[in-house]
Amino acid sequence: MSLKTDSYVVNRIYNFYDPNNLRRHSKVSRRSIVVRSTGKYGERVELDLNEHIDYRFFFLGYFDDVPKSLVNRIGKANEVFFIDVGANVGLVSIAIACEGYQTLAIEPLPFNIKKFRNSLKLNPKLDLEIIESAVGSHSKVSDNEFIEIFTPPGNSGASSSSKAWNPSLQPSDVSLVRLDSLDNLCLHILDSSSFTDLVIKIDVEGMELDVIAGASEILQKYRPQILIEWKPGQNALIKFHELSNMLQVHEYRLSSQISPNELIPNYSFDPYLIYENLLLIPNELP
Repeated sequence: MSLKTDSYVVNRIYNFYDPNNLRRHSKVSRRSIVVRSTGKYGERVELDLNEHIDYRFFFLGYFDDVPKSLVNRIGKANEVFFIDVGANVGLVSIAIACEGYQTLAIEPLPFNIKKFRNSLKLNPKLDLEIIESAVGSHSKVSDNEFIEIFTPPGNSGASSSSKAWNPSLQPSDVSLVRLDSLDNLCLHILDSSSFTDLVIKIDVEGMELDVIAGASEILQKYRPQILIEWKPGQNALIKFHELSNMLQVHEYRLSSQISPNELIPNYSFDPYLIYENLLLIPNELP
């Protein structure tokens, strides 16, 4: 059997047992399988192999290394501050913090926070802070504002405020979590920190533009580069107009350079397609 065939077979087996794939095609229930693993950048993490993101990390050694590539390209550890909105169990944040970058991770779900903190214990002395909150568009929200988050079984990375986001045959778990804006959560931390460049990664399953709407003071004061996930759904054209208006208001643009190995030329961007990473940069940058 050729290497190409072998790789194909291995990939088919890998995808078949992916917890997210199993939940798409059956209502089978699987117990948690908790293991410890070392990522490709030397970070130590606690994983549940019954979770899609953890499963992927266990076999690949990373989940999404585009944010890390971007941070490395922008500057050194003492120059860049990284904010991870929708941090899940911290697989992106911890890898970046392990290289010495100041890191702020924001995640609303208690069960993800618990796993995140367990992994932090395996990586002592990181400059990494966790904030437990969902992030929305309001610049001034009340102290007792909450939102429902729907989590598909086997894929907490697909947790969303939209009930329709669930690709599983099983019903979503529902969590009532705190809601706040990025300005309220982070501005005072940034004001008391020392850095030259700010990078914000936003992966919140369809609410990325709402997060940006609640970060107007940060965008104006610190001019961060912003990495977002783009999943337009059925309202692609409406969301594209919202994105275009946001870029115009804040004087930003869509960059073609996502990471050293990933390009999305502006002329080929299709708002109807899914992009795991879109980079938004201030107009004043080259």
